[in-house]
Amino acid sequence: MPAQLDFFYFIGSTYSYLSVQRAEALAEREGVVLNWRPFSVRTLMREQNNSPFTGNPVKMAYMWRDIERRAEQLRLPFNGPPPYPIDADELANRVATLAAIEGWCAEFSQAAYRLWFLRKQDPGDADALSDLLSDLGHDAEAVLARANSDAVRARYAAETDTARSLGLFGSPSFVADGEVFWGDDRLEEALAWCKSHRPVNEAPADPVIVAPYDRFDHVFVQPGSFDASLAFYRDALGWPLQYVWGDDGQPRGASLGTGAVRIVLAEAHEETTGRSRVFSSPSGGLTQSGRSGGAHDAEDKSKSHGINGTRPTLHLQVDDLDRRHAHLHKRGAALFAPEPTHWGTRWFVAQDPDGNLIAFEQPLGSS
Repeated sequence: MPAQLDFFYFIGSTYSYLSVQRAEALAEREGVVLNWRPFSVRTLMREQNNSPFTGNPVKMAYMWRDIERRAEQLRLPFNGPPPYPIDADELANRVATLAAIEGWCAEFSQAAYRLWFLRKQDPGDADALSDLLSDLGHDAEAVLARANSDAVRARYAAETDTARSLGLFGSPSFVADGEVFWGDDRLEEALAWCKSHRPVNEAPADPVIVAPYDRFDHVFVQPGSFDASLAFYRDALGWPLQYVWGDDGQPRGASLGTGAVRIVLAEAHEETTGRSRVFSSPSGGLTQSGRSGGAHDAEDKSKSHGINGTRPTLHLQVDDLDRRHAHLHKRGAALFAPEPTHWGTRWFVAQDPDGNLIAFEQPLGSS
């Protein structure tokens, strides 16, 4: 039986934005079942006379800056403090409770936090919440009616009672077999504990061999029309725009993502000499704003502009690039030795049996 981790959170908790956007993907990677358990931390904090930010502007300012730093580190979008506090009637949390019962809690909670943090709307507002539910393909009126039912209210209160009995005092909190881990910065520790401290009477599951050092970074797409593709991913899919580069005669590029998913769009153009294709990419270091970039010199001896004019589609991030290269080199899959790129990483590219290119990258200075 897979290890399980209970994820107690409250839509309205600021630091929970970070966990809600990344916990599901991390748990899946570690082979842990994540149980989404919305609860009223507001009720518990009132009982405990615990008001961390309201009435404390100095601490609140630090909190927003801290979240901005962590979001940048985790590659999550953050464009300034959203409205706070929110969900006065805790309607969004009751919808999350309903979603947990019906099996769509992760999708809803992530979308609710994007609505709050990125679009600066209160997910507890009935109109905004209705629009969000409709965007997710639900009958908003029916969902809100069920969320306001006695049964869902009782479930929400019961989850809050459970949190109280566990000694929880904040959100997010992670609980593994009675062991409590508080805060987004304890998520990885909670997952590790969850896997290593199994009940003594539980036989370990059959081992699954998974590369321990590969993490999804982004998918690379060279669009036929940069403007049309940017409009599709940004406007039709609603993925937040993280940064753009190029223009002024240079190929344009953009990175968009929703936390666990990131896509990089980059124009390509032919050098007038016909020497090779040149792809746009960010350069000069990656920051949340003021990004610059341009095309690679077609005579550049590095392969960061592509293999035979083609860029890999799938990009993975690893903690030990040289170890990963050695592993794949023995199997004849690595096309060249690790080398620097123009965007602040080292990389190499591997090829699968069908000729698909997979990039493995490690940020410079992280080894």
